[in-house]
Amino acid sequence: MDEKAIIPQEYEGLELQARGFTDARVLQDFPIRGKKVHLSIRRRRWAEKGNHKKLSRNWATIAKGSRKIAEFAAFLKEFD
Repeated sequence: MDEKAIIPQEYEGLELQARGFTDARVLQDFPIRGKKVHLSIRRRRWAEKGNHKKLSRNWATIAKGSRKIAEFAAFLKEFD
């Protein structure tokens, strides 16, 4: 899955240009019908016009130190 070329809300006042994608990240999510779910996601990179400062969307959905989605990681911690 590739992130759409929609400027992130936190950078709305800036003039940005899409500059490709980051390396793909693989996320694991809840099993659907007993099957594993692996999502391969590439975040879009942005550059500010004029100074070429590199920016990207801040994704807080991934639990720190985990390759699982934050909600799923919290669910697993309850059983630990």
